[in-house]
Amino acid sequence: MSIAFNVNDNLAISVGTQDTKYDRNATADTTETVDGLSAAYTMGATTVRAAFAESSNDGGQTGLTAEYME
Repeated sequence: MSIAFNVNDNLAISVGTQDTKYDRNATADTTETVDGLSAAYTMGATTVRAAFAESSNDGGQTGLTAEYME
């Protein structure tokens, strides 16, 4: 799920989360969770934006985490 909000004509923010279930074997499933936040400010033809996301059990691998920042 995610939600986005346009603060005004120039500023937008959004936040989201996603769960993906991996069926690895008959006894244990793994759920990957990804959470993210982004913001963008536009003035004329110029845009400044930032995005951050973090995942746990990345790719269905238990204990593996990843971070993304732009």
